[in-house]
Amino acid sequence: MKPIKNIFYYFLRYPQNFIAEISFKTGRFFGFIFEIKNLYRDKVNFTNENNLLISQLSALKEVNRENEMLRKILNLPLARKYSLVDAEIIGRDAYNPDFVLINRGSESGLISGAGVIDASGFLLGEVVEVNGYNSKIRTITDISSSVNSLDQDSRVAGIVRGDLAEGLIFDLVPQNKIVGVNDIIISSESENISDLPIARVVSVERYPEKPFLKIKLSPLADLKNTEKVFVIIPHQN
Repeated sequence: MKPIKNIFYYFLRYPQNFIAEISFKTGRFFGFIFEIKNLYRDKVNFTNENNLLISQLSALKEVNRENEMLRKILNLPLARKYSLVDAEIIGRDAYNPDFVLINRGSESGLISGAGVIDASGFLLGEVVEVNGYNSKIRTITDISSSVNSLDQDSRVAGIVRGDLAEGLIFDLVPQNKIVGVNDIIISSESENISDLPIARVVSVERYPEKPFLKIKLSPLADLKNTEKVFVIIPHQN
């Protein structure tokens, strides 16, 4: 019984010590909870600030990319002869990816038949349908597309057209003409805009029994991944 008596005596004699100890431990517990809450709040604030910084850096990167693209296109001789209307590809035809939709139309001065190039000045296609605020472009790989063209080196004339099997070919070139692999094919003067780089020669095959060479091309423009294009509009007199 003596130990129990001693404990009872302790609490009677030192009640304030017991209460103080309980209060101290309780205070430490709630202080720990508040500290966790503050740490969580700081983490949320840091995450928000970090996300904002990422967003700002991303926006700045896009602005710099577009500025570089504009500088590149404005340095082309083409920019001194024609008006270039910048546009973004906003969609592709679900049934025929060789047709794309851009976010510029008649309100921006676009007309049917206008040539379309990428930021490097490579021919991408032509405008075939114009609405007020958007237009449809047919790319050079579509089977209904044909462009009067020249071999830049040999000046051999032919037609660049889309082909269902080969993708893009340089057609109607006689067997006796010289066209080399890696030659660049450009638009000819019979087109609205001449000297536009179109494609690179990938292969040349000769068949004596046929009147024309079989010439396969690779487009210079990245038709699948291009996001921004420029529509060529003649200057108004």
